[in-house]
Amino acid sequence: MTRAKFNFVKDVPVQNLLLDMHNPRIRSGADQADCIARILRKPKLLLALASDIASEGLSTAPILVEPTERRRYRVWDGNRRVTALKLLNDPTLCHITALRHQIEGIRNRAVIDIPSSVDVYASTDTDALLAEVLKRHAGQRDGAGQVNWSAFLRTIFLIGHGHSAADKRAGQLFLWAEEHGVEVDDDFPITSITRFLSKANLKALGFDVTDDNVSPLVDLDKAIAVAQHLAADFAPGGGKSVDDVFENSQQAAYIAHVRAAVGLATNHGGNGSTNSPDGDEENGGRGRKAKESPGKTNGGKDSKERGATGKGKEEGKGPAKPSWDRKYLFSKTGAPGFNPSVTKAANIVAELRRLEPAKTPIAVAALFRMLLEFSTNHYMRTHRGVKRENKTHLQIAAVAEHMAEKGMLNAAELKVVLRRTRENEGLMNYETLGAYMHSDKAHPHAQGLNTLWDEVDAYVKACWAG
Repeated sequence: MTRAKFNFVKDVPVQNLLLDMHNPRIRSGADQADCIARILRKPKLLLALASDIASEGLSTAPILVEPTERRRYRVWDGNRRVTALKLLNDPTLCHITALRHQIEGIRNRAVIDIPSSVDVYASTDTDALLAEVLKRHAGQRDGAGQVNWSAFLRTIFLIGHGHSAADKRAGQLFLWAEEHGVEVDDDFPITSITRFLSKANLKALGFDVTDDNVSPLVDLDKAIAVAQHLAADFAPGGGKSVDDVFENSQQAAYIAHVRAAVGLATNHGGNGSTNSPDGDEENGGRGRKAKESPGKTNGGKDSKERGATGKGKEEGKGPAKPSWDRKYLFSKTGAPGFNPSVTKAANIVAELRRLEPAKTPIAVAALFRMLLEFSTNHYMRTHRGVKRENKTHLQIAAVAEHMAEKGMLNAAELKVVLRRTRENEGLMNYETLGAYMHSDKAHPHAQGLNTLWDEVDAYVKACWAG
């Protein structure tokens, strides 16, 4: 490092070190507690690091910081180490009970004294900090060492600190997505999608580039759904790669597919070109409607006659609506396949039948979470032999496995419940329902709520089956 620009500061209390809310592993932390929660999205790596500190001591690699007010310092490099130290000194900072118990165990078995203060290198020169941080991050050692940054994390780091990057637009889009509740994997292959996300294609997908930043042109729910679709399709194992959107024709086809999937008009041409009318969503729906010929208005006689010929009807038929694109979480008139015997649960179902996720997403998310909890607790009361867990998402997984043993869920139904609860992505998928109520960064949308119901409805129904 350029040592002349850094000062050695000895014995800084761990509580005086502030995690960087724009660190690429954190991205958009709401506060210090949220920063810790975001680091814990990779629990195995963090536990490996904590174990290493408890047995071998803190790494000699300097922690780089920037001085702030009241003798506190913002961490530029070393956020994972500082998080591990904070948790080892005070395990109650961990919001996940099972992980907290593991951290307490690591602390109790420590062969050295857990440091309550650390030495750091501090600089007020952000360019010097930036240059030094970018030189680091090699040698993962299963999480005990500094974990390599992917191209995605490098891009997020540069954008978060006001610098340009080769993958800037893609980084801006997915940073916006994460700020609106869309999970993007740390290893997201951002280079695979950068060429595709030209300004024209972004606009065709419902986003614009204004003031050197990416912002939505369409309704927030639909913009989130688009970003979620891209994040899922191009994620590792998502099925899409640069080869799938290399040619203009491929790009046009994929854009049409995404727009149809999220409920946007599909009359956009390939490679970002658009033939949409002035009143399309990209103009906020405020422009002129397409002109209608006399006698050919929607529902008019001429349109009915054209439909009656068969050919005209087929030509005018749009793409089939995706299953999640419905008005209610489940059918308003048709019973969702179960009748809760607990009065409050029955009232929750009745309210969910009346509420529209697109109009009242927060209310639907809150009631949805309550329904899952009531259903799970009911099954636990009426069936013996279910493994007891201390977290709701793990309890749901245990109940689902018990159901499968009794033949109440088939293999496919069990698999999706376990994916939503026990696997790494599952923890976030279930707890996101709670985040919708408690975090100002998480915003529910109709697609996500309806899709989650489609995947767990068999489980909920089985809870009340007898």
